[in-house]
Amino acid sequence: MYFRFIFHNYLALGYLCSVILVITLVISFNKSPFD
Repeated sequence: MYFRFIFHNYLALGYLCSVILVITLVISFNKSPFD
């Protein structure tokens, strides 16, 4: 049960990091002078 709790925490942390990474990439692409 404790290992499952740690596993879910790592899963949520990885998901949160991937979402933050995608948002950062989108913001950097929007700020770059492509238009």
